[in-house]
Amino acid sequence: MKCMKKINKIVEYGLYALVFLLPWQTRWIIRGGELSGGYLEYETISLYATDILLFLVIAFFIVSKIIQKSPKKALTKAKISRVWIIVGLLELFVFISIFFAPLKSLALFAYGRLLLGIGLFWLVTEVKYNFTKLSLSFIAGAALQAGLGIWQFVTQSTFACKYLGMASHGPGELGTAVIETIASDGIGERWLRAYGGLDHPNILGALLAIALLLLTGIIIKSQAKKWKYLYYSLWLILLLGLFSSFSRTAWLAFSIGLLSVFIISVWQKKYLAQKRILQLVLMGSFLCFMFVSLYGGLVSTRLSMNSRLEKKSVFERVASIEQGKKVALNNLFFGAGISNFSRALTKVEPGERSWYYQPVHNTFLLVLSEIGIFGLIGFISLVFYLKIGKKYRQTNNVYKFGIYVSLMALLFFDHFWWSLHFGVLLFWFILGLKYRRE
Repeated sequence: MKCMKKINKIVEYGLYALVFLLPWQTRWIIRGGELSGGYLEYETISLYATDILLFLVIAFFIVSKIIQKSPKKALTKAKISRVWIIVGLLELFVFISIFFAPLKSLALFAYGRLLLGIGLFWLVTEVKYNFTKLSLSFIAGAALQAGLGIWQFVTQSTFACKYLGMASHGPGELGTAVIETIASDGIGERWLRAYGGLDHPNILGALLAIALLLLTGIIIKSQAKKWKYLYYSLWLILLLGLFSSFSRTAWLAFSIGLLSVFIISVWQKKYLAQKRILQLVLMGSFLCFMFVSLYGGLVSTRLSMNSRLEKKSVFERVASIEQGKKVALNNLFFGAGISNFSRALTKVEPGERSWYYQPVHNTFLLVLSEIGIFGLIGFISLVFYLKIGKKYRQTNNVYKFGIYVSLMALLFFDHFWWSLHFGVLLFWFILGLKYRRE
């Protein structure tokens, strides 16, 4: 019995540690990706430190199940059973796509990454833990990234650290995510957007949008006044980090997510939830006013989309959708192979530089391109398998719908949820929170 308790504690606190460390990109690059004579991150095979931790937590959880000698807890409720059937079908279509992939070793690696994501989903839905502690562990990790991102934006500098998986990003370097403005003296300025410890500011923005909505849920539910100021301080740090990322998609996703939570709270006449959301909005508005007062030119440039880089960004996204359609039509039934979109794109538009061959900026179109129409049906079935029934009529769970709405917006405007290690694990973690029975 004592052994069982220790194993359960290892699993529980291992899960807390995992979600806290999830944003850090510490890794061993097994094979660098190369395409068209240049480096390509999307074809790089790496072993991440979080992969090892996740594997160990899963292994201990399996051991605990064996020791208990309890048969697999079949997902007795119809809803859970259907979820796992959908997950199994999605995994099957991904496996089938490996046989159609030009680079099968990369596809096999991506398949393993998907299995780890499903393993995380399993842990989040089945392990016995304190939901608030898990949420706060994730939020604390996101707040650390927000603080780092704020520092990067304010100082307009970054540093490289291989032990944290961080690369240096200078505002004057080509390929760095920046905002380009024209100063009053007519000289162009390039402002570095906040990266945190992640691969791109848009990824940081997505992380912080989800963390903000999760923290909003904790604030709505919290009855302990002693934690009030800590929660509100964390919320403001996350919001300032979100501003510093200058991710339009993340701004939009967070806004509609918070708005949806408020609307449902009004509809359900949950007055305490309304009060606390309005308090957060008031504080956030003041912070937004201060930020715009200091960096109004950058905000207007980012929102107006009239500058050279903003026009280029919009053009590249539109072109990316067209590229995705071409690849999808060429591989409609079984896909081009998971993680093989860039390789397939070279057949459609050959002769370009390596940086040109990026995944399409739409997760649904990317899934269709890589694992085919049947795989897309499985993915859509998983993502949209949500019923706003009794579960979402409770104040305790209404914020989950806000997270879900935010995730939908993010899936439509970016690809990292399917193409990059952190995005894959974050996606399955969010789904796990969504299906978790509190």
